[in-house]
Amino acid sequence: MPATSPPCCRSCGRKRTPPLLPVYCGSIDDGAAPGMTPRVRVVFGEIKTDGGSLEDCKKEIAALGEWIRQNDDSAASDHH
Repeated sequence: MPATSPPCCRSCGRKRTPPLLPVYCGSIDDGAAPGMTPRVRVVFGEIKTDGGSLEDCKKEIAALGEWIRQNDDSAASDHH
């Protein structure tokens, strides 16, 4: 950025690591009965501000999916 740019624009040009929010979105009905509408769940993880690898993100999303499969019955009543 040119030195004549406003300070806010100069800071935008610096390399920054954006926050990462892992999100699981999918069906928790493995092998649901034919004709049944699958139950889809969305689970948000913790915001990561220190970056991380793609593999770390995939592991976090998989863990969120496993968590909702194990806790779906209690999660619905605890968080609504």
